Amino acid sequence: MDEANVTGESLPIDKNPDAEVFAGTTNLSGALEVEITRAGKDTTIGKVRELIERAHESRLSFSRVVDQYVAYYTPFVLVVAGTVLFFTRGAEDSLERVVALLVVTCPIAIILATPASVVAALSAAARVGVLFKDIGDLEALTRMDAMVFDKTGTLTTGDLEVSKLAPVEGIDTTGLMRAAVIAESASNHPVAQAVMRLAKKVNLEPVHPDQLHEEPGRGVKATVGGRTIIAGNLAWMVDNKVLAEQFPRMAEVNEMGASILFLAEDGKALGWIAVADTVRTTAKAVIAELHESGVRHTAIVSGDRRQVVESVADELGVSARKSECTPADKVTYVEKAKEEGYHVIFVGDGVNDAPALVNSHIGIAMGAAGSDVALDSASIALMNSKLNRLPFLLQLSRTMKRTVIQNFVLGSLIILVGVALSAAGSLSPMLASILQVFGAMVVALNSARLIRQGETLDLEQ
Repeated sequence: MDEANVTGESLPIDKNPDAEVFAGTTNLSGALEVEITRAGKDTTIGKVRELIERAHESRLSFSRVVDQYVAYYTPFVLVVAGTVLFFTRGAEDSLERVVALLVVTCPIAIILATPASVVAALSAAARVGVLFKDIGDLEALTRMDAMVFDKTGTLTTGDLEVSKLAPVEGIDTTGLMRAAVIAESASNHPVAQAVMRLAKKVNLEPVHPDQLHEEPGRGVKATVGGRTIIAGNLAWMVDNKVLAEQFPRMAEVNEMGASILFLAEDGKALGWIAVADTVRTTAKAVIAELHESGVRHTAIVSGDRRQVVESVADELGVSARKSECTPADKVTYVEKAKEEGYHVIFVGDGVNDAPALVNSHIGIAMGAAGSDVALDSASIALMNSKLNRLPFLLQLSRTMKRTVIQNFVLGSLIILVGVALSAAGSLSPMLASILQVFGAMVVALNSARLIRQGETLDLEQ
């Protein structure tokens, strides 16, 4: 499926049975039978359209400042025209000079200065899967100097993978994995699923046990060919008369930011398997880029265990971290950062992060496609989960602001030159109209440069 219209993902996405398919995407190959679960405005593309319409109704503060002076512009131009008419009243071309002045002072270039830049910036953002609820946030991004991240699904993929195998002496990693496959082949636990994914990669065939007993929150006991294999947490091992001292490298286990699956056979320890949430490959580079771009404070606030959060924060170079947070704790952290004078962006997945997304200066929802909570709670929705969109947004905001200022300066200079030439009798009404159109074209072309922002993002990814 080509999902570029919804998520900004440049590559086609494979869809398996029971996978969610977005309205507005294109089937590139094969036949597809879909069940409609949402229609019209309730679909993701419908909510995206609603966001775009809402953004069009909002305005930049820069535009509001300009609007305050618009009421004075026309009277000022008429005063200038009257002054030119008064001092050139004896000249043959006096009226022509005034007409040329009135033509050249038509503020098309100034009127286009902001909206042309905004439309170009929003187009660049939408092309890479970024949507704004309020275009004021596009300007507000220039003031942001703190970014607070949720961990799971934001800085990490949210998918568990086997990170380490530690068999006891006399057992190799293949033997440890074979035992794990026997115990976990029938379990739906995320740790079991991670083990089975690795087994499939290394071509270990699943072996179905003769008997299987699962104790929720503790582990499983499997019997096959007269052997009894148990797998689970350390408490489950102790319950089954397997002592912690039998397992290797226990000091390492206590410091690891991972879930540990202990394994034993017939009362003897086999070893353990560490399973961890995978940090996104681009996360460390993105954090470094954010610091270089002026973000003074980065933090991770997560509901996960302390060891896990510490491990991820250390790996990414994030000094501020808070673990075992409830949604209310995340809001408290954001409010405290605001009280300390930071302008805070909160980045989360839009589910348990919704309160923090709403209470931050700007909330950014990662992977918002298909998530109603994300689209409703966040100020900015990233329709994919690519972290390199974050420094891009800061850069886009600053570039847009510079472009708006450039447009005002260029438009004003062209009008001032036209006024001087008209007053001096060196500019006919025809040339004045050409100069006016030229000014509008300069502003439009200068703004159009913004559309190319982010063209290399997917190449960098």
